[in-house]
Amino acid sequence: MENPLTKEIAASMTGEVRIPDGYTKIDTQAFCWRDDVTGVIIPPSVKTIDSQAFLRCANLVSITISEGVTNIAADTFCLCLYLKRFIVVKDNPEYCDIEGVLFSKDKTTLVRYPIGNERKKYSVPDGTISIAEMGFSNCQHIQKIKLPSSVKKIGKHAFRECKELQSINLPDGIKRIEEETFWKCIALRDINIPESVTTIGVYAFRGCKLENLVIPDNVTNIGHNAFYGCTFELIHIPAAVAEIGCCAIGSKNLREITVNSDNRNYCDIDGVLFTKDRQTLHTYPSGKEQVDYVIPDTVTVVETAAFRDCKALENVVFPDGVTRIGGAAFCYCINLKEVTLPASLEVIDGCGFYSCDNLSNVKFNNSLERIGHSAFYFCKSLKSVTLPDSLVAIEDRAFQGCDMLESVTIPVNVKSLDPTAFKICERLESVTVHPDNPYFRDIDGVIFSKDGTVLHSFPYDRAADYVIPDGVKHIGDCAFRYSHLKTISMPDGVMTIGEAAFCDSKLPEIITIPDSVVAIEYGAFWGSKIKNITIPASVVSIGDDAFDNKGEGFTIHGAAGSAAERYAIENDIAFEKITDNDAK
Repeated sequence: MENPLTKEIAASMTGEVRIPDGYTKIDTQAFCWRDDVTGVIIPPSVKTIDSQAFLRCANLVSITISEGVTNIAADTFCLCLYLKRFIVVKDNPEYCDIEGVLFSKDKTTLVRYPIGNERKKYSVPDGTISIAEMGFSNCQHIQKIKLPSSVKKIGKHAFRECKELQSINLPDGIKRIEEETFWKCIALRDINIPESVTTIGVYAFRGCKLENLVIPDNVTNIGHNAFYGCTFELIHIPAAVAEIGCCAIGSKNLREITVNSDNRNYCDIDGVLFTKDRQTLHTYPSGKEQVDYVIPDTVTVVETAAFRDCKALENVVFPDGVTRIGGAAFCYCINLKEVTLPASLEVIDGCGFYSCDNLSNVKFNNSLERIGHSAFYFCKSLKSVTLPDSLVAIEDRAFQGCDMLESVTIPVNVKSLDPTAFKICERLESVTVHPDNPYFRDIDGVIFSKDGTVLHSFPYDRAADYVIPDGVKHIGDCAFRYSHLKTISMPDGVMTIGEAAFCDSKLPEIITIPDSVVAIEYGAFWGSKIKNITIPASVVSIGDDAFDNKGEGFTIHGAAGSAAERYAIENDIAFEKITDNDAK
């Protein structure tokens, strides 16, 4: 029968912990974030140590593993920054220790290196065949690792965030460099990838400082973000490569990409990577110093992150025929100034032009149907946009943070408009809706549903005394989010206040909810800093985190036994009972 040592039971165990015999496993996160545990002796009854059982035990120095333990999760000792040694009793059938390092019993797998060990150099013993998942992850001090020729497999995250690691050899025979194997090894500037490797996994070398890179001829797959953030200037794609993920070769200094002419899937044109049919522009080198670029006429798709971080680029010319601009395609192109989108374009995916600081003018043509989430987020120089009649959907935060934007007209065919699409636009005081739009209307610059029953979105920069019009039944999700309101008056008839409706808004200190309201949704007034709110007995539902004013003199006023009182009690908020006379 299973008898787990839970987090609640472990809470009373401190210092040099000798876990009592009888427990069969150490539960998930049983000792996580425990600064008061310095050592642990695990009894013979324990068979399993679960995921993150000792996560971030900052002062844990040693672990003694008894003969009963047969299963240890890969992330059990993650971020135990002072862990210097593992001790395994000789009778354990699954594990052993070699100089304080945890191995499988047959010594073919290095299971876990103690990340607080102060050795600068370490040679993995001959005969080791595999480095387990997270085997060296987060090692604090190690600078050089020597792997024997016997190593044929390295697990996911094996050397992740070994921030002092400067040198490591990869033996011939390894076929895969797995996900995040060397992620954020920020001191690693050079590595020799053996010819045996066929796959380089996602994020494999992301954040390393590799100055030179040779992709072996047998590589067929390079996962997304595999080399993102490296510093090499040139890269050659061998003939065998069949798939390259987005941002896979995103070195910040990359100036030129070349492709073997026998590659059946990719080609290069003037140092830019394309699919073989030249219909998809895959990667434009972010370190290329060219100011103007004309996309070839054959291109129909600009791939995800294709131009990301291209700091020198100021102007891009699109050919007719481009139908999609992929996610983050021009993200952080901080000197891009003007863009004329082609008449063929149908979709701008999420973050397409995210944080293009100097983008002041975008010309849309009448084919665009969808602007994705955060597509023009923080384009701080964008002064005006004329959205085309073809547009159907404007997703969340599409133009959020466009500080210079003063006015917007929602076109006739838009039927999906996220209420956050134009939030935090510091000069935007009103939004106009095309009068023939069948889904939305504007009243004095505020967006409503066509029938006027839903208040959809209030403009960010209007500092106003605002009276919600009669006929409104629902204040929509995020409708007033981030708004600047001097006063707000809600008419009788309003029934629901949507999720995050007034979240992070500037509101008066006293708010009265009308008697018609039955529901206040999740996060409705979170971050609004109101001091007093009167909630009528008609409200039967108040969502989680509707208010966050704990300990700040915040008081809820309401009827005894009401949802308001229950919410106040459950969330430790001051509550003041009101009578019918008070309400009047």
